[in-house]
Parts: sequence; C-alpha cells; structure tokens
Amino acid sequence: MQKEKSPQDCVAACMRSLFAYYKTAPRDRSWKKINKSLELREKSAKGLKNVFSSIAGECRCKVRKIADSSIFDNFNNLNDFVKRYNRLAKKMEKSPINSFNINSFDKLLGSMDEEVLTAVRNKPEKIADFKARVSEEINAGKPVLWIVFTGVIKETPEITARGGRARLITGFDNNTNEVIYSDTLGKDHAPKKLSWEKAWAMTLTALAIHPDK
Repeated sequence: MQKEKSPQDCVAACMRSLFAYYKTAPRDRSWKKINKSLELREKSAKGLKNVFSSIAGECRCKVRKIADSSIFDNFNNLNDFVKRYNRLAKKMEKSPINSFNINSFDKLLGSMDEEVLTAVRNKPEKIADFKARVSEEINAGKPVLWIVFTGVIKETPEITARGGRARLITGFDNNTNEVIYSDTLGKDHAPKKLSWEKAWAMTLTALAIHPDK
C-alpha cells in the first residue's frame, strides 16, 4: 500500500496502489484534481463523492459504484438523518445533535456519537448488500476503493481527524465478520479490521475500479 504524501493525497495514494496491483502505469494523470474531490466545502457530503467522476475522467479507468449512501447528500436527507439520530440518542441517553450549530460537515462529524451513528445506520438489508457486493469483488481478486468519513467510528490505530478519506478494501474475515482494509497513513494502518456494521456506518461510497491496460 502506497503511503500518502499529505492528508489530501489519500485518493491518489490509493489509485497508485491500485495501478501497482494491476501492474499498469498511469499516464498523464492529474492526481491533484482527484484529491480535490475529498475537500470539505459544504454542510453535505455530496462533494466528497465527486471522486467517482474525477477518477473516471482523469485515470481512464472503468469505475462502477457497488455501494452508495445518500444520507448526507443534501439538506432534506441531512435533516431526516438528524431527526432519526436524535430520536435514537434520546432512547440511548446520549447527547443529541444541535442542528442550529451545524454549519459544516466537519462540525456534524464532531457532534456524532459512534454508538448512535451505528444504530441509525443499522439497516440489515443495506449492510448485507454492502457485504455481498464488496465480497464479490474481493473473491474475484479485485480491491475496492472505499470512500468514508472519519472522526466518529473508532479505529485501531486511532484516527482522530474528521473528514473524508479513501481506503482500499482488500479482504474480509468470515470468522469474525469483519472487513479488512488498508489506509494510506502508513504501515501501522495496513491491514486493519472493522465489523461490517461499523464499516457501513462510515461509508459514503464504494467503487470497483479496473484500470485500462
């Protein structure tokens, strides 16, 4: 797994790792443009997922969405999420999200509790579909580009920075019901494991990417 040169380099580092895995060299790729897809500019996460079109356009790869979440994509979806989150937070005796103080996606992430977020996103059919689609790619020997948000779900080693990140899902463990993934932060972050439930809770999108040779 390639190590990122800066926090903004995670998408490009993942793509460089994919090119190395498929033993093909990138030509005339604009990594800078791809990395800008993960910049946080708005309250919603819509901009984070523009990485899909950036990769397809800049890397001349076959890109296919195999999982996608739209709960943070727009104002209406976000409001619905906050309402559901706060209902569960009350039942679980956790602090609610004060929507009046949330004016950025970063602040939203800083207001969420891991247990409540996982419970809100715990839709068995969604998790099963995510697991099945990712597992199909892995069984075919194809790593999955995984776009997530960090700063809510606890990981080992810990990642405290809030925002969008790109990772590669490289396997899964049926014995522990966990997904195996690598982060471009360095060797301590590859490989790592997380339950499918928590992995889905932090998922924005997952992409099957096959570089043209």
